[in-house]
Amino acid sequence: MPQTLSEARYRLVMALKEQKKLVAEIKELRLYIGLFQEKPDLDSRNKEIYARFKKGEAVTDLATQYGLSRGTIQCICDRAAFQEKKNRDISH
Repeated sequence: MPQTLSEARYRLVMALKEQKKLVAEIKELRLYIGLFQEKPDLDSRNKEIYARFKKGEAVTDLATQYGLSRGTIQCICDRAAFQEKKNRDISH
């Protein structure tokens, strides 16, 4: 523990500088690692989610199975339903 207020302020400034360096390093490392990770095929995943939703699977179950929030699953399904309707309207 610091002995004086000025020592506490100094240590805080130093810690914040260190934190800033670490945050930058973490960001850099994440970018680097991201270059080597396989990117998920989100279009295929979303089509699969929507197909399962249309067959009657619950949003909550899909969210659990895909590791996504219920809101994200609902958004995926709403977007797919809108696109489906739009495509139907264009073709008629």
